[in-house]
Amino acid sequence: LSSSWTSPTIQQGTVNGDPDVDAIFRLTRKSETSPLNVTFDSHAPPVLVPQGVFSPFNSQNTLFHERAFWALLIPTGTTFRMCDIWRGYWAQRLMWEIGDRLAFFPPNAHQNRSAHSYMEDAEDEKDMYFQTDTLIDFLTNWTCPSSMTFFQCVLKLTSDMADKHFWKSEEIDLTSRWLEDLLELGYPEPKRVRHIISDYETLKLENVNISNDNAYKNPTPFTNITFIPVEQKSPQVAALNEEDPIPQKAFKSLSKICPNITTMVSGLNSTFYSNYYYDILLVIVFNLPGFYSNVRYLDALYGQVFPNIIYCGDNASLFAEQTQHLGKQFSFIEEPLDRGTVNYMCAVRAIEMNCNVKGFLIMGDDVLFKHWAFLNSLKDHFWTTFEGRYISINISESNHRWFWWNSEKGKEAFDKTLEDLKSNLSIPQFINSTSLFLDSLWTFTGSSDLIEAAICDVYYIPASKRLQTSWFMKKFHQNRVFSEIVVPTVVRGLETKKDLVRINGSSLWKGRREKPFRFYSK
Repeated sequence: LSSSWTSPTIQQGTVNGDPDVDAIFRLTRKSETSPLNVTFDSHAPPVLVPQGVFSPFNSQNTLFHERAFWALLIPTGTTFRMCDIWRGYWAQRLMWEIGDRLAFFPPNAHQNRSAHSYMEDAEDEKDMYFQTDTLIDFLTNWTCPSSMTFFQCVLKLTSDMADKHFWKSEEIDLTSRWLEDLLELGYPEPKRVRHIISDYETLKLENVNISNDNAYKNPTPFTNITFIPVEQKSPQVAALNEEDPIPQKAFKSLSKICPNITTMVSGLNSTFYSNYYYDILLVIVFNLPGFYSNVRYLDALYGQVFPNIIYCGDNASLFAEQTQHLGKQFSFIEEPLDRGTVNYMCAVRAIEMNCNVKGFLIMGDDVLFKHWAFLNSLKDHFWTTFEGRYISINISESNHRWFWWNSEKGKEAFDKTLEDLKSNLSIPQFINSTSLFLDSLWTFTGSSDLIEAAICDVYYIPASKRLQTSWFMKKFHQNRVFSEIVVPTVVRGLETKKDLVRINGSSLWKGRREKPFRFYSK
């Protein structure tokens, strides 16, 4: 994840139903009596393919920005089944020359396909089965002289691929005429970047060790994220056994680690229960890295209820090490949290992933969230910790009884951020005016001198307010304002008191997180 990358110039949306998969997939996965029904994770974030990496893409459900119009050309010197696939690899290698990238998006289309011969398709796809590795090796090692313009590089690669028999020589003349037509129409030829360097190499150059004290002061522009999409049912020729409803699956998961559980709560509507949290991203935050092994219990509690879960903490390698024995992979955001004092940055990074969800439920690893009690909560409003668990602070007061207000992450940092917000400078269009945010905040607290600090171990951000939430949180983060000041302040600045949803919950492990089974065995 990085704010320094530009929008991908070629964007392919995945397709549910009977998309353009290869013949081998259909021959081994499609029943003769029913249509193919492939599904993709509809809530997954867009995936940008880094430079130095190849991924096949085709000509279906694919958006080309104007800057990538040169790549619209479909070759004729290949079989019909291979033309757009080979074009895709050709285009990706050339995109590196101008600093552009390819991206894939969650499904936004459904395809029904006419019946045809899969054996004939397989015959037409032979080059894909047996020549792709050779082509990738060739493209990876291919270079274009620095003296050439981009379109000259396009022609050179086209010619070099013909010399290697990846397609016919007629492709050279077709490409030349295509580029001439583009220039004749006034299409601006893209400029080559000075140096090609893969995104992986960039990460190596700019990455810092987050365990180092200086890492927090000078964080890398990249955020290390491991994303595991929600596994979809794969098409099978033979019918599979029906899965248990969600409550039964959750009960089975918990009973494996809690043998004393012998009964299950009845009366839950399985359909509504499973659908309610389907479009919410649950973000579980570890303030400290020493408790990652407790994912075992967290996954048992929430894994069958929330299809979309991502964990967040400041040590990805330790997280992987402590969860590798659990038999499944987990999504993880690596973010410096300064011992949890700025843990709201987990919410910011989750929002920046641009997942296709209705909202974001942010929760500490030591919270027991009664998810069954919120099946009727409105997803278009903020949820926050229950009334009565907050501290009222006069912002002009320097010596407050609350420790954190007197710290460097308290009044001094808050005042700097407030001054910046009042200046109303350099704000994006979706914010409109920071004065509206401050007016809402003061209306909520009842005075322009008051703010409310509160526990922020669990809160919900509606997707409709995700951009504003992220922007204001990052503003406070610039001065390292303490999380229990930032979260309630941002929520109160973006939500009215009457629309705020109150959350009741309880602390789960507190000071004994190293032995959570003591609490589960009660």
